[in-house]
Amino acid sequence: MEDIYSPGRVPYEAAKPFKKSSTTETLQRLFSLFLDLTLFFILSIPIYIKYVLEIFSSPEPKRIAGQLALVTGGGNGLGKSIAIRLAKEGCNVAVVDVDLVAAERVAGDIKSFGIKSKAYRVDVSSYDEVKNLGQEIEDDLGAVDILVNNAGIMPMISLMEGGVRDIEKILSVNLTSHFWTVRVFLESMIRRRKGHIVAISSLSGLDAAGRAVAYSASKFGVRGFMEALREEIRLEGHLGEIFTTTVYPYFISTRKDLMQKMQRTSLFQRFPPLLPDDAADIVVDAILENKVSITIPKVWPFSRVIFSWLPSRIQDLAREVLVKEYIPRIQM
Repeated sequence: MEDIYSPGRVPYEAAKPFKKSSTTETLQRLFSLFLDLTLFFILSIPIYIKYVLEIFSSPEPKRIAGQLALVTGGGNGLGKSIAIRLAKEGCNVAVVDVDLVAAERVAGDIKSFGIKSKAYRVDVSSYDEVKNLGQEIEDDLGAVDILVNNAGIMPMISLMEGGVRDIEKILSVNLTSHFWTVRVFLESMIRRRKGHIVAISSLSGLDAAGRAVAYSASKFGVRGFMEALREEIRLEGHLGEIFTTTVYPYFISTRKDLMQKMQRTSLFQRFPPLLPDDAADIVVDAILENKVSITIPKVWPFSRVIFSWLPSRIQDLAREVLVKEYIPRIQM
């Protein structure tokens, strides 16, 4: 492994330049590339046929009854709704939250279904706490089959607002925590050749949101993390055994203070927030269908494609018309 501490300490030494290819070598490489692309298109035909057939027929959802799901930020809002919906599917659920009282309340509701559940107070931005959590859950409930990284904070602060620690906290909770939970729970999934990792990103992770620079950057980071994770799983030969799903939802009606301020904006007057239970149903359905990614609402990708074709000045004008004022500041 490369020594990440060496830059700045070890003298820089330029690599030897690559030898310039001859005309013959270039033609050989182009021919080899042509053969590879031809093989690629031939191998992809069955996949496209299967994809088209699935569009016109609902795929058989997988069964997750009896599996253990871990939901971070499971004490309130979307996390709570996801935990309860997973319990209704027959999953045992570990409810993880910094609000232990809320987490225990959700775990109690889940137990009423005749399902095993336990609450854990954990700050997911702390690797040590997440590592200890892994051992606790293993001892209490068993190995985690479904990891739902839902925990996040959404302070509406622009780049020049908030302190250094505020920015660090946003990034550590919303993004770095995914590194810690996956590092702790992925090893068992690989060993058992079974698992599903779910990340709750945001539409702000697809389309940048003004007045929320750190938040939007963290959600773009989640997108990159999950895409790279899936590629790593593929390279290691575990695709088809360990699945990943990234969710990009619109605003969800959760925190009272946030909703009270947002409801006065033209954005919410035009596009009301989602209900947690409705969003949770879409998330769990995506898990059951092994979808790699999904937006809420589902039509968002099509509108993004159309919008991306417009000149930047027209895009700016559209934002000016649809969102007439800045999203209000919400302090940490």
